[in-house]
Amino acid sequence: AETLLIATKGSGNKPSRTKTNTRKDARTKELIASAIENNVLFAALDEEQIGRIVEEMWCLNTSKGDNIINQGEQGDNFYVVEQGTF
Repeated sequence: AETLLIATKGSGNKPSRTKTNTRKDARTKELIASAIENNVLFAALDEEQIGRIVEEMWCLNTSKGDNIINQGEQGDNFYVVEQGTF
């Protein structure tokens, strides 16, 4: 199984799966923070803002072959792959 950590922008409804509260261990928090810090879209954020995004990220477990992102559609989520290959 693949695991994604997702931050949703505004009231976007993608992916169409149920959002669940995600407890994060130190390793997962560091993975998310590193992904944010290394993304040009988040370059202006300070440590507190990054921390808030890390806390808001939620987990989506998927199966091989699931479509998560479709080319040409407007993006409304930020994805971090925790486990698996996409």
